[in-house]
Amino acid sequence: MKTFTVALLFIGLINHTHAQEIKALKAGDTVPDVMLDSILNYSESQARLSDFKDKVIILDFWATWCGPCITALPKLDSLQKVFKNKIIIIPVTNEKKQLVETFFRERPYFNDFSMPLVYSDKNLRALFQPRGLPYEVIIKNGRVIAVTNAYEINANNIGKIIDDTSLNIFQRKNIAWKNGFDNRGLYLDDEGTASLIQQKLITKSVEGYRRFSTTQNWETKLEDRTTPTRIYGQNMPLNAIIWHAWTRESTYDYHRIRYNVKNMTPYTNSGLKGEIMEEWKRNNWFCYDYIVPLNSRKNVIEVFKEDIQSLFNIKVTYKSELTNCLVLVAVDSSKFKSKNEKPFIDMNAKNWIMRHVPVMSFLDALRNNRLSKELDYPFVDETNYKSPIDLTIRSGLNSYETLRADLQNQGFDLLKVKRKVMILTISDEKNGQ
Repeated sequence: MKTFTVALLFIGLINHTHAQEIKALKAGDTVPDVMLDSILNYSESQARLSDFKDKVIILDFWATWCGPCITALPKLDSLQKVFKNKIIIIPVTNEKKQLVETFFRERPYFNDFSMPLVYSDKNLRALFQPRGLPYEVIIKNGRVIAVTNAYEINANNIGKIIDDTSLNIFQRKNIAWKNGFDNRGLYLDDEGTASLIQQKLITKSVEGYRRFSTTQNWETKLEDRTTPTRIYGQNMPLNAIIWHAWTRESTYDYHRIRYNVKNMTPYTNSGLKGEIMEEWKRNNWFCYDYIVPLNSRKNVIEVFKEDIQSLFNIKVTYKSELTNCLVLVAVDSSKFKSKNEKPFIDMNAKNWIMRHVPVMSFLDALRNNRLSKELDYPFVDETNYKSPIDLTIRSGLNSYETLRADLQNQGFDLLKVKRKVMILTISDEKNGQ
């Protein structure tokens, strides 16, 4: 007999001042029969989770600002249409109704959207405490089958769950986001703080840490320093660590990196999914925290760069090179001059829609995405245009000619010419000599 446990005190619990102490539900746990208070695209404005007890329930925690979430929505909607009454996929957001309605109204390709949408959610988030979006929860017969990632929500896995056949699915560990770094230094306890003079620390990835990197005080002249200089980061892939240390640019640029290495495994996760992807992260993401004394004449960045090359047996150069580039130029500004008042960006695999944004936003998006070989060149801005633009790219970003045609229709041109740009080259030590 299929049952749901009714949590009579659940609403009180989630509003209690100690709600954060409640552990997130995991695979095997019984799911309380909570109320879904606010639903769009459904026959009723409210529902109980038990209303769907005869189906496989898939909760898709998402947000309107989350690019991977938006990309996953059409796939989830297709799966709902394929499996029909055997499953119910419910996208869940804590964002307000007006924001969600505006999001879908501005995207006509969602007109035939078939899934119900929960907005302003508190109850489900209190149960599952999603860390990182998209965040997927699969429920059957009132129990959690899996807490997983979006790529595991596919026809093969759904079919196995419906048929109760053996299922090998990646299970996410719900560890609260935390920063391992503060003014004391990574992993140092209070007793170690006062005696800290210098720290050089690199570890493999630490589950639950946010991915980020930054520097502190490294540009300040020695005589003006009041605190030590520092570079630190959490769960960063090796090529991103190298990029930030050598270029000191915030926007990662796939198209200005050259590799002269025999083993590309530490630098790319292309095609990896599920547990294989997680294993790659464990082995190839790193945390680091370098602090040099207040009176040190050696720049912390230079110390860090020396150690990175020595530790990974590589040689890194960053220098100006004359190379083939894709140069964006302005032809007719009347076509791309913004006619909107508010910035708006919507990017998926087929369309890039940008409204009231600077040219640099478009170029940074190109630089920060893996593109086809035809577009794998450094992008250079020679528009000399400083005002906001409106731009729509429908070429799929697979071909130089189609992207160029898109841009030409909107007052730009994309020229394939040689320019001098800064290129980062990573080589095996023996190859880099």
